[in-house]
Amino acid sequence: MKRNLIALSTLGTLVAATLALPGAVRAADLPVLTTGHADVGVNYEDGAWDLHVHAEDLGMEYEPDGVWLKVAASARTSVPSAPAFSFLGEPGAPIWMLPAIQRPDLLFLGLGTEELAAGVFSNNTVRLALKSVNGPGDFIVYQLDAFGSPVVSFNSRDGISSNDLRTLTAGSHVHVNWVFTAPGRYRIGLQASGVLAATGETTTSEVAEYLFDVGELPRLILSREEGHDHLHLSWLSETNARYQIQYRMDAVTGGWTNLGSPIAGTGDVIGEHIEPEHAAQFFRVLVDYNPGSAPGVIARLFVADATNAALSLIDLETGVISPGLFPLSSRAILGSSPSSRYCLAIELDADKAELFDSGIYVEDHGDHWHYYKENPRRMNIPLLGDNPVHAVTVGDWLTLHWDLSGRVDLFHEPQLRLLGDAYRPATIVAGAQHGSAVPFTNAGRFFAISKPNPLYPDPVPNPLPVGVDIWDLDTSNRVHTATGYSNMHGEAGNGWSAAFGFAEGVLVLWHNGTGWTNFMVPNPPSMPAGYRIGDLRGHESLNHYFGLAFKREDAGDMFVINATNLTMELLPLPGSSFAVAYELSPDGDTFNVVLANGDFVQVNARTLQVIGSRTGLIAPSTNHSNHGQFHPGVAVGLGRIYVTDPVGQQVLELDASTLQTLRTFPLPGTPTKITLHGVLVPPTRP
Repeated sequence: MKRNLIALSTLGTLVAATLALPGAVRAADLPVLTTGHADVGVNYEDGAWDLHVHAEDLGMEYEPDGVWLKVAASARTSVPSAPAFSFLGEPGAPIWMLPAIQRPDLLFLGLGTEELAAGVFSNNTVRLALKSVNGPGDFIVYQLDAFGSPVVSFNSRDGISSNDLRTLTAGSHVHVNWVFTAPGRYRIGLQASGVLAATGETTTSEVAEYLFDVGELPRLILSREEGHDHLHLSWLSETNARYQIQYRMDAVTGGWTNLGSPIAGTGDVIGEHIEPEHAAQFFRVLVDYNPGSAPGVIARLFVADATNAALSLIDLETGVISPGLFPLSSRAILGSSPSSRYCLAIELDADKAELFDSGIYVEDHGDHWHYYKENPRRMNIPLLGDNPVHAVTVGDWLTLHWDLSGRVDLFHEPQLRLLGDAYRPATIVAGAQHGSAVPFTNAGRFFAISKPNPLYPDPVPNPLPVGVDIWDLDTSNRVHTATGYSNMHGEAGNGWSAAFGFAEGVLVLWHNGTGWTNFMVPNPPSMPAGYRIGDLRGHESLNHYFGLAFKREDAGDMFVINATNLTMELLPLPGSSFAVAYELSPDGDTFNVVLANGDFVQVNARTLQVIGSRTGLIAPSTNHSNHGQFHPGVAVGLGRIYVTDPVGQQVLELDASTLQTLRTFPLPGTPTKITLHGVLVPPTRP
C-alpha cells in the first residue's frame, strides 16, 4: 500500500503554505496536454531518428521532454480482480490509466508511426523499447487482444529488460493502455531501433525521455477565519482515497499523532476545522489510495428482485451486501431522484410506492461542500394509489404516474431534502390511463403528460394514450395539446424537450419562446413493419434520444431520435441480439446496453460509435414476460458500471473505461432492477 504525505505548519501567527512530494510540481515553463488526441510519435528520416509528441488536435509537435502528458485525477481506477491482470498489481490496488478507449476528460494517447515511410526498415517494422522509469511508481503499457486478454508491452514492476519491447509497423497508429501505479511526476525513457532494409544494419535512437504528470497530490490550504480561534484546513480530494490529518510539535523530530478519524475522499474540496493546542504546531495529511481490501466507491446500490418483495443494499465502499434489507409489499421497479440521493421503489402489485434515503449526499456550507454518508432508511412519506408504473427524472423533478386514477405525483428534490418525511409531492390529475409525465426545466413549472384514451381501461388490452398535454403546475391547467395519435408508450426528456413513443413515430414537444410546438418524427423505413418506439432515454446534455423498437412484447432494434433536426435513424449494435437493459452515464457521454444474449455494448452517446463490448458478460435472458420483469438492470456512475445477472444471481461491477470486471456481488433470488446512489455529479455553484 502506497501512502503519500503532504505537510504544512503554523508558527505563532498563522502561515499558510503547501508542500508536496518531490517531483509533483509541474515545470512552469512547459506546455501541458490534458485532453484530446496525441501520440508518442516515431519517425526516421534522412538517416536520423525523430521521437516526439504529436498533438493531433492542436496540429503541434513537441520534443519528448518539451511537454507534460497529463494523466488526470479522473484516470484513477483499480486493478481488476481477474487473474489475467495480476501483472498490474494486487486486485483492488489503485492505478492511474490513460485507456485505449477515448474519454473526453482524459488525454487519448497512442503510438504513431504515420510519418515513417514504407520500405525504409526490414519488414516495415521498428521496435520501441522501455529503457528507464523515474517516478514514484511503476509504469505499464498493455492492450487487449480480440478475446479480451491483456498483451503487455512494457512493465517496470518486474524490472526493465529486453522483454519490455513493442513492435510498430510503418505508417500505423495504435492506442494502448498507459498505466501508472502512483501519482506524481514521471520521466519515461524510450528508445527506437530497426534494421535498415537497404543495408541490413541496425540503427538505434538515443533514449528519449517523455514527461508524465499523474494524478493530483492534495494542495493543503491552512487559514483562519477572522474572529475565530480555530483553523480551517482544506484540500481537493479524490474519490476512492482516504485522508488522515496528523500533527506534532517539531518540524523534524517527534512522532505524529492522528487528529480525528480518517476522512473519505469525495472528488471535491474537503474542509476540516482544527484547534491548535500550541503556538508552534505542524500538520500533515496522509493519503491512502487503497483504503480497503477491494476496489470501491463511496456509493450504494439498491437492488430489486423480480419475484421477491424486498429491496437489497450493497455498500460499494465496504463491499458489504445486505440481501433483502428492506421488505416490500410486492415486487418493485426502481427510480432515482435527480441527485441520486433517493430511491423510489414502485411496488407494482401493491398499489403503493416508497421512498428510500440512501444516506449519501452533499450540502453547501458556503465556503466549501460537505459530504455525508449516513445510514440508509425507509422514509415515512405515504404514497398510495391505483396502479403506479412509470417514473421519470429530469432537472430537479421526479414524476410518478398512477394509471387507474390518472394522478401524477411531482417530487421536487430540493424541497424533499429540506422537509424530509414531512414532504408531500405536488399533484396533477390528468385522467386515467397507462401514462407518464415528463418535466421541463427551461420554461417554468411545466410538464408534458400523456393524454388518456377515452376507452381506458376497457376493453382488454387497455387502450394506450392518444396524445400529450402540456400542464402548468402553477395553475393546474393544460396550456397545449397534441392529439390524434395511437398507442403511446415510452417517454423521456432532456430539459428543453420531451419525447413520447407512438405507433406513428416519436412525438417531440418543446417551448419555442412564445408558445409550445410539437412534431411527430415518423418511423423510418429501416424500422420493420409493425414495430414502434416503446421505450426512450434522454439526457440534458444531448439533443437526441435513444429509443428501443417493440412489436407488442417483442423488442427489436435501437434507434436515435434527433430532437433538433427531427429525424430518426437506426443505431446499429453488434451481434443479432436485442437490448434488454440500457442507461446513459450521468454525464451523458456513454450509452450502456445489455443484450438478451448476455453481451454488453458501450456506445459513445455523442458520436454514436461503439467504443467497447463484452461478450457473455452475464447469463442470457430467457424470460421476457411482463415488460421485461426478469430482464437484467444496469446503473452507471463514478467510473463504474453495475449490471445485475438474474440467472447468475449476482451483481457485476465493471470499470467504465476498460469494461473489465472489478468485483462480483453474489445476491440470492432474481436480482433485476438496480439504482446507484452517491454524488454522481460533483456540485457546482452558479
